Amino acid sequence: TEHSFMNLRSLSFLLFCLPRIRCFRTFPVSRLNKLINIKIMSSYKPSEIPTDTLDSLKECIQHRTDREVICGDSIEWLNGYPDGGLPAGYCGFTSLPDLSEVQNIFQTDTVSYKKWFTDTVALFMRKLSRGSYVVFLQSDIRYMTESGEVTQWIDKSFLCSTAAEREGCTLMWHKLVYTDKANSKRSTGRPSYSHLLCYAKPKLSTDPIDGAHERLLSKTQARKERSRQNRVKPTAEVKENEDTNPDDATTSPSEPEPTQAPTVPRIVQANYRTSLFAVPDIFFRGHMLWPKGIGLDSCFVGIMFLKDVANATGIIDPFAGQGTVLAMANSVGLPSIGVEISPKRCRKANNLEIDLDLISPCMRKIALDIVAARAELAESGVVGGGK
Repeated sequence: TEHSFMNLRSLSFLLFCLPRIRCFRTFPVSRLNKLINIKIMSSYKPSEIPTDTLDSLKECIQHRTDREVICGDSIEWLNGYPDGGLPAGYCGFTSLPDLSEVQNIFQTDTVSYKKWFTDTVALFMRKLSRGSYVVFLQSDIRYMTESGEVTQWIDKSFLCSTAAEREGCTLMWHKLVYTDKANSKRSTGRPSYSHLLCYAKPKLSTDPIDGAHERLLSKTQARKERSRQNRVKPTAEVKENEDTNPDDATTSPSEPEPTQAPTVPRIVQANYRTSLFAVPDIFFRGHMLWPKGIGLDSCFVGIMFLKDVANATGIIDPFAGQGTVLAMANSVGLPSIGVEISPKRCRKANNLEIDLDLISPCMRKIALDIVAARAELAESGVVGGGK
């Protein structure tokens, strides 16, 4: 009986839809996709997003105005620091120039551009202090001829990870931000998504292994590390003289005093709590302040991670552009340092201010969740969310 009832319901639904199939043929596809995507664009239901998220966010974030914009070449500026010499506690957030922006240097030489891109990412990671994090927002390149034929696809996330592996950094998370809010446009030129990548530069520690670190390691790794720390290596060996008479007690060599083993620095792998960073893996980039800038939602997500999870004390952007990253860092209470080669963009980057009402309600709700989760960890005695 139940099976017959289900068949009857299916037949009734089919009869209801048949007269309306023709109207769907003339319905604009882009508009239909937009209506469909309205329900899946947000990670939160509208009823779950409080109307006072903006006021609540401004109450727990203190705006900063200390921003330094340096007009000059980014590569030369980075090379002016020793390895690991950038300010301690400062994390990086940047977007390297696209091939179209440096075409006067590389023309159509994609091989040289990829090498320059990888070397520049590695240089930035090398100059950051130990324990820092760095976020990159990069769009792939669909390289085409003038006749519209695709010759190659340049995956910038692969180039970033290649540089990170060279410098011993670890990929902590990888998000995708799409550029078309309705997600319905055909992708012919620039890809309709960008990579949001976060890497961590591990710390070097000489402290003995503790219980918290041991829980993060496997049992085998912890056993090997403790065995290495307990191993005693004498710094000098006393050799007996072959001509010495073993029967003569007065000429017996004195035993060397035991020496403490030299402390060998060990790498402390970075980590963070997922409860502190419950951000969708795919989301809309947000409002754009200028055509080549960073979407405000994607910028806000990266800055909030660096501030509340990675415990950053400041933000560095060696390719500042018009200052979206620098202004966003100030908006959430962090000082910022930026480098830009264009004097016109330097002036804009120095004066740019971002109001948090430009951030989407969903991202503001996520930011409040991050702040609340961090407060709960602080009450439980856990300081910070990352190492």
